[in-house]
Amino acid sequence: FGKMISCAGRAGNLDKILHQCFQCQDTISLYRLALRSIQESMANDMDKELMKQILCLINVSHNGVSESELMELYPELSWAVLTSLIHSLHKMCLLTYGCG
Repeated sequence: FGKMISCAGRAGNLDKILHQCFQCQDTISLYRLALRSIQESMANDMDKELMKQILCLINVSHNGVSESELMELYPELSWAVLTSLIHSLHKMCLLTYGCG
């Protein structure tokens, strides 16, 4: 919630985001709202679909997925899109970095 509010404040649409956040009944719907906002910031439909696939892959993996593994699995993915996506997910505390 805090990350959503701080990002909205910087973007200048605080009222809209506050209203959307207060409509969330639980943490799951708040996570969905955060993911939807990140997805809406993606440039095109192909990037949005790649985001869904990457998140599904991360979710089902036991030890996470490295950037190089993602690039091998999705050759159509550019480093610019992957970097932007990872940065957005990390900034919203939806993704963490880990080792081992």
